[in-house]
Amino acid sequence: MKIVRAALLAIVEFRSQESERSMTEHTLPSIGAPATRAFAEQGITSLEDCGRVTANEALAWHGVGPRAIRLLTEALQEVGLGWAIVDDGT
Repeated sequence: MKIVRAALLAIVEFRSQESERSMTEHTLPSIGAPATRAFAEQGITSLEDCGRVTANEALAWHGVGPRAIRLLTEALQEVGLGWAIVDDGT
């Protein structure tokens, strides 16, 4: 009985954490499995994380094509976010 109660408490805690995360982070849209894997390999799992790289950098990753970039750009704009900006030193 104690094990079941502990398991239920763990599930409730997990769902609470997921709920809090979903309120502060926007998940990536459906961009296809290869592109999703490519972003995950770079540690990018939310739209907020996309601000760490430029669209051109992401486009160079294996599995990421123009469609994924377009879908991500649209999703970023919808929530007021964007890609990293290239600092050309000027």
